[in-house]
Amino acid sequence: MIILFRFKRINSSYYPFIFLVILACLNEALSHYLITSGKSNSVNNNIYVLLESLLLLVQFKNWGSFINKRILFWTIGIIFISVWVIENFIISKIAYTNSYFRITYSFILVLLAVNEINEIIVRDRKNILVNPIFLICSAIVLYFTYKILLELFWVYGVNDSEEFQTDVYQVHAWINLFSNLVYAFAIIWMKKKQRFLLPS
Repeated sequence: MIILFRFKRINSSYYPFIFLVILACLNEALSHYLITSGKSNSVNNNIYVLLESLLLLVQFKNWGSFINKRILFWTIGIIFISVWVIENFIISKIAYTNSYFRITYSFILVLLAVNEINEIIVRDRKNILVNPIFLICSAIVLYFTYKILLELFWVYGVNDSEEFQTDVYQVHAWINLFSNLVYAFAIIWMKKKQRFLLPS
C-alpha cells in the first residue's frame, strides 16, 4: 500500500527493491492459496528465491557496490544462477525445499549489506535512521543471517524435534515481521532525489 501511494516519488534506482516487495507479496498470496488447498509451495518458493537474489544483487549495483567491479557483479550473478540450477535440477528436485542455494545467496547478500552499511557510516553525516539504504541493509543483515542459521538446521538435521521446529519458525516469523516493518519505513523515506545515493 505504501508503494502504491509513493511510487511516483521514489527514485528509480530503488525499483529492483520495489519490484521485489511486490513479488514477495504475490508469492506469499500464492503460497497461502497452495497450502490451504493442500498443495506444496516448494516450486514457487524455489523460483522466488532465485528472483529475490538477482533483484537484490541488481539493487546493490544501483547503490554503487560494484563500481569498477563489473566482473564481480556478473560473477556473483552467474554463481547464483548456477548453484540454483545445479541444486534444483541435478542434485535435487525443484519440488523440494532446497537449502544450499538459500545459504549461498543469503551469505553473499549479508556481506554486501554489511559493506554498504560501512560505506554509509563513513560517508553519510545525516541521521542514518532515516536513510533508506541503511534501513534496508540492516534488515537484510538481520533476516538473511537468521535464514542461514535456519537452513543450516535443515541441512544438518538439528530440527528433528517438533517443539524445536516450532520455536525456530516462531522466531523466524517475528524477524520476518520486523524486517518488513523496517522495509516499510525505508520506503517512506525514499525520495526522488537521494543525495547519498552512489552512482551505479
